[in-house]
Amino acid sequence: MIRAFGGPRLYLQGPGALRELGRVVAGIAEHAALVSDGDVLGRYGAAVEQVLRDARVSVGSATLAGEVSDASVAALDAALPREARCVVGLGGGRSIDAAKAIALKRGLPVVTVPTAASNDSPTSRIFVMYHEDGALDRVERLPRSPEAVIVDTELLLRAPPALLRAGIGDGLTKRFEAEGCAAVDGITPQGTRPLHTAGAIAAHGFATLLAHAPQAMADAVAGRLSPAFEAVVEAVILMSGLGFENGGLSLAHSLTRGFTREPAVATVRHGEQVAFGLLVQLHLTPGAEATLRELIPFCAKLGLPTRLADIGLSRHHVAVLDRIAAATLTAPHIGHLPGPPLTAPAIRDAMLAVDALAAQEAS
Repeated sequence: MIRAFGGPRLYLQGPGALRELGRVVAGIAEHAALVSDGDVLGRYGAAVEQVLRDARVSVGSATLAGEVSDASVAALDAALPREARCVVGLGGGRSIDAAKAIALKRGLPVVTVPTAASNDSPTSRIFVMYHEDGALDRVERLPRSPEAVIVDTELLLRAPPALLRAGIGDGLTKRFEAEGCAAVDGITPQGTRPLHTAGAIAAHGFATLLAHAPQAMADAVAGRLSPAFEAVVEAVILMSGLGFENGGLSLAHSLTRGFTREPAVATVRHGEQVAFGLLVQLHLTPGAEATLRELIPFCAKLGLPTRLADIGLSRHHVAVLDRIAAATLTAPHIGHLPGPPLTAPAIRDAMLAVDALAAQEAS
């Protein structure tokens, strides 16, 4: 059986990398469409547009309003120049997903420029569409990976440290989700079974975060560019993205199907949701108890969720946990875990067990 591995054509990371954007986009098209949110566009839009114009690329911009929904994407499409032959996504995960949605709608290549290391969306073909109320609608896929990913770590250092924490939470999951997918020979977002390369990348990303995340968080708070910060950014954006897209997802991300349907949890950052989801997955993975006990204090030290209360839930609201568990079973990668098929009661009980174990560790 043919197995696939894919990724961006070009990945650039380092302080001042934004200066390369004009050269990169000029090699793709003479006209570009810039997609961002209002805050990021206000801070960086003029500089980005100037870099593009200096490279003789004409550019028109539009601001994402609200969720990445069918309505907001249609509004962006109407506001952006029709002559654009490349889409540039500037900002966090929502802005980059919106840029991908425009790229898919118009059949254009996309270049991503993250302004926070909050997730691995910049490297991925995948993007998520939401309902207007914030609930997950569907997952879409570009026909190919982004043409380029431009990661200026000076910009990322200006982002709130909480966004880096969320990115670390997202990145921690990828080793174990890739292992779960490989254990059952599951299907990755590439549409094939995984190659060994993806698992190796995901495992190295996890090891990088384990070694450097605490120092990188301290550096982010202090506003220091450091080797630890650079290493964690690479793990969060590049290794995590390549790891999940080519290695597959499992229960940790399946839980977002349930979490995003509950108003109390829907506002919790994606990386924080899946960080708690990873603990639930490890509880349900045969032989992973030692790793679970290692990760609970590690996550707690970083400020990542380890208790239900940390993501707006309560162990006493069993009906809510039952709804989350039932919705989790609708995810396409829910079967990517060794052992017997998961049930809603088993997922609910695992959430309660993790909560109890974290309480015990904290006492």
